[in-house]
Amino acid sequence: MTIAENAFPITITLPLRMAEGGSIRIGTSRISLEIFMAYYFQGMNAEQLADRFETLDPEHIHYVIGYYLQNKEAVEAYLHQSEVEAQEIQAKIEAMQERTGFAEKLREIKARMKKTEI
Repeated sequence: MTIAENAFPITITLPLRMAEGGSIRIGTSRISLEIFMAYYFQGMNAEQLADRFETLDPEHIHYVIGYYLQNKEAVEAYLHQSEVEAQEIQAKIEAMQERTGFAEKLREIKARMKKTEI
């Protein structure tokens, strides 16, 4: 084995794991790839992400960014699918609230609260 083979790993293990429910989490944290990437897309660099997500190993942050940069299409497809699923869940919740009259009750309570504030 040469010095180069000893100095540089042939493979890197990504700090990504599939959590219950199908979402991707970073390392052993509960931080989802969706949340992490949202901050990255807002313009945060690796150091700012490390400040924002103190539980993440800075090395893992760089690995995740690097993975995204090399696999944009796959990561963006995953993020898009997650957004579609979130919208479907939101629609179901709103429909359920409308059926039970819950949303209407909340609007009535809000209206009463506004009247008492004046």
